[in-house]
Amino acid sequence: MCWSVGGGFDVNSGGSSSGDGGGRGYGGGENGSMAITIVEGVVTFQEIIAEPEPSVFSLDKVWILSFKVFNVTKIWCYRITSTALALPMAVLCGINFACMSFCNVWVVNPLLSYQIISCDINIH
Repeated sequence: MCWSVGGGFDVNSGGSSSGDGGGRGYGGGENGSMAITIVEGVVTFQEIIAEPEPSVFSLDKVWILSFKVFNVTKIWCYRITSTALALPMAVLCGINFACMSFCNVWVVNPLLSYQIISCDINIH
């Protein structure tokens, strides 16, 4: 799902592809329309927090501070979530693997051996 309306925000260059110089996630196309850019699997700060119009700007310090707060919050939410879920998921995967191994060794292989012997199947 990659699409763009208007000028768009160029994720690779870190600025607006419409040439407005703001680099704040909007692009004033030829008709002054807002631009929306969605890159599959990537959500950037500029796509979430953007100015309402190209002619309206907040103070640069506010923009910089909100960008820093956004990134720090994103990083710490990931760290906390991964810390909380990594160990329980590892335990569940270990239990699952142990159960599958147990069933393979003590149920599946003996049943196959029994079928081979009782039906007189020659494997070679």
